[in-house]
Amino acid sequence: MSAVQDLFQQAQLAEAAYADFARFGTNVRGALQDASRNMTFSDAQATAFINTWQVIDHIPDTASDFSATIFRNIQTGAYSLAIRGSTSLTDFAADAALIVLDGTAVRQVVDLYNFWQRSTTRAGLTYVAAQVVPYFSPLTPSNAIRVGGSAYGIVFTNSSELADVTLRTATGVIPAGLGTINIVGHSLGGHLTMAFTRLFPALTTDALGINGLGFKLGNSTVDSLFSILGGVGANAFTYSKIQNIYGIAGPEFAAMNNFVLQQPGDFKGIYIESASPLLPIVGGHGAAQMTDSAALYSVYAKFAPNLTLEQITTLLKSASPIADRTLESALDALRIVLQGKTLAETNPTKYEGTDARDSLYRNIKALQDSAAYSALSGSAALRLSAQENADSLAQKAKNDFGWFLAVQELLPIAIEGGGSALIGANPDLYGRWSADRVKRIDGSSDLEFTNTYIADRAKMLAWWMVGNADDRGYGPTTGGENWQFLDVASGKAAYALSTASAIDQANTMAGDPKRLASMFDAEMKRDLGHRVGFGGDIGDQITGGSLDDRLYGMAGDDMLQGRGGNDLIEGGKDDDVLIGGKGDDSLNGGQGYDSYVWNTGDGNDVAIDSDRRGRIVINGSGLKLLVKQTPATWTTPDGKVTLTQGDTWKLTINGGGSLDLGASFTDGDYGIWRTESAAGGTLLRGDLKPIDFDITTPEENIHVDSFGNVEVTTTEVPGRNDRLYGRETADTIRGMGGSDILNGKGGNDLMEGGSGSDILV
Repeated sequence: MSAVQDLFQQAQLAEAAYADFARFGTNVRGALQDASRNMTFSDAQATAFINTWQVIDHIPDTASDFSATIFRNIQTGAYSLAIRGSTSLTDFAADAALIVLDGTAVRQVVDLYNFWQRSTTRAGLTYVAAQVVPYFSPLTPSNAIRVGGSAYGIVFTNSSELADVTLRTATGVIPAGLGTINIVGHSLGGHLTMAFTRLFPALTTDALGINGLGFKLGNSTVDSLFSILGGVGANAFTYSKIQNIYGIAGPEFAAMNNFVLQQPGDFKGIYIESASPLLPIVGGHGAAQMTDSAALYSVYAKFAPNLTLEQITTLLKSASPIADRTLESALDALRIVLQGKTLAETNPTKYEGTDARDSLYRNIKALQDSAAYSALSGSAALRLSAQENADSLAQKAKNDFGWFLAVQELLPIAIEGGGSALIGANPDLYGRWSADRVKRIDGSSDLEFTNTYIADRAKMLAWWMVGNADDRGYGPTTGGENWQFLDVASGKAAYALSTASAIDQANTMAGDPKRLASMFDAEMKRDLGHRVGFGGDIGDQITGGSLDDRLYGMAGDDMLQGRGGNDLIEGGKDDDVLIGGKGDDSLNGGQGYDSYVWNTGDGNDVAIDSDRRGRIVINGSGLKLLVKQTPATWTTPDGKVTLTQGDTWKLTINGGGSLDLGASFTDGDYGIWRTESAAGGTLLRGDLKPIDFDITTPEENIHVDSFGNVEVTTTEVPGRNDRLYGRETADTIRGMGGSDILNGKGGNDLMEGGSGSDILV
């Protein structure tokens, strides 16, 4: 029975059996890429095949539509017999009907018998061959042996009498005494593969059917035919020699195992991307897609032999919410872990021409040739993300870099204890994760990947796995509200849906990411959707809704806006703008020059900033100077904002609302400074329109006072660039908007630049 590691080579041989090697002679590549025979081996796939396998013997179509090829492994010398299936839907239907009627493909089994005699008899000689004849015909030879209760008879004759010229003379390609051979075939070829084990039971065989048709086990025609041909009689398939794999996406109309036809051996399904009724997929029956799926099974089985076929199926199903991207996503997951995320994604295979599959096979080869794959292959502690819950994923991600990679990159796999192989492929990310790990051990909360970030990212991965498993793109939950987990950089989104309207709509969308996103936006407008948004390494804009949301900017200059609800917003690295909006929000700017924006009616927020840089903007104006009123209170000069020292330092705003700055405050934090007393004297302010002393000219005719200040009206001009000069006594000077120059001159002055880039002298 074929090990999972060997599925690809065997499936590839079954696909190669459809090539017409007789037509192309020594040009094996030409046969493997012959569009007239629907052969779609890619360049990379064909090159690897030619470097591994040598065509030893081939028979094209016989009268019964039988064709087979014997290959020899160039490295090991092992022989494999690959048997072709039907080449058209018409032939398949006819062959399947005869198998259902007779219990086996009688004529093709006889051709298989003769082909093996041809291959094992010394070259140039004839051999004793079998012929199928109508048993009840007046012309039937007297030595015909009736096949059970059927209308067939078998006559043994010299091979030179056979109707098929290609079967008349022996080739002798199989060396005398060969005791072991691998047999593989697709569809009808799979049926004949299993038949071979019963025809030649003395051979040690490893028979693999690919979507192979079964038999009528116990049928008298079946038992009689094998007995007549020298095989084993009644009910004598050796089940341990036989494995039949089928694609689970479509109905098993070929590889059925029921009252119509039965499978005489191990019978297991593997993941395939499509069950389209069109060629070359044919309801999930096509050979090429079985080969491509088997390639991924083998990649993972060789890398981590502890994985079972069923576990790899789970892995593949959880790799992508889009069926056409599943194999590529599963491959790219391992490439990211072992080769880094900067590699180009594998292009999806569409089975249209020889180049459509090339990206898949080129990337498989590059991965398997990589030092990291070689170092861990055969011993990798590979685990499946889909088998962990969110809490477990989060805890593991804090302590094992392989699990952190899975959570951060939303991968279906994690490699525990991968060491230098994983670090070498992802050095920057490892350095950042490792620094956080040391801080966690020391009890520090100044983390790039905070505990809340990892917890939410783990939830996204868990729901991503659920939505991918059946290509629905979402998982059902309870509570009457819906959740979207959105990775802005990649565009990936996982959904946990609870409302009937959302679930009903999502069930019609087949995992389509654009339609799901549009549906969820509508749910958010109806106050039925929460967003958990994740930024990337560049500046992102992430917006919440009216409910409680959680937004993470990470690196880059981000704009994060919670809107309604009690939101949690984390800026991460660089210079971010955090806008909590209505509700009581938690705002964590992280590292960099961050802006905390608060407007009247925004609720009671909490600001957390690891480096205390940045600024606080209230109702459009930057908060810069506070004047002492009591030992524990300071206010803005206009009295609209008050800083109070209690258990925490808190800014309160006239009209309601507050911003908690935490347990400590030092002058300069958030660009805020405290002064002992207010300045007196004249009030000067910017953003006012100058007086035009001559309205008859197009130019403004302005005058300045004795201190150099432009004489102005009371009309507001927001954002005007002003130059304001104080007196030799105390002044209060406010630049307001725009880029201003404020010069207090003598006296105890109070100067506020306002918004914009200001110079205070």
